[in-house]
Amino acid sequence: MAELSVQVGKNGGDIAEIDSLTRQLRQELLGLDVDGVTFARDQPAPPGAKGDPVTAGVLVVTFANSTVLVSVFQAIRAWLGRGKDRHIVIKDDKRSWDLSGMSDAQYQQILDVLLKDADVRRR
Repeated sequence: MAELSVQVGKNGGDIAEIDSLTRQLRQELLGLDVDGVTFARDQPAPPGAKGDPVTAGVLVVTFANSTVLVSVFQAIRAWLGRGKDRHIVIKDDKRSWDLSGMSDAQYQQILDVLLKDADVRRR
């Protein structure tokens, strides 16, 4: 089983907005064939935050195969496209990528790297 960390953000957004957007994305991802979408529990709250640091913008998505990874990636791209101030940083166990404002070719390059890594882990 593989994991992908998804950090949700919004330019100019406060913790309540980020929490709301994170919960919205989580619901969308749960509609896919993922094994789970949980709130990250190890993120410290930003200084002066008045929200729950557990749910303030970071999800951990677990999935079993590359087909699910592709659908997660497509859902994240679509979610980003529905709001100009939204941004997403994804992390695997080695790297992180800010997906905001990327071209189709850049998205495909990142997906290719993730798929290659998923294939290597299966062997």
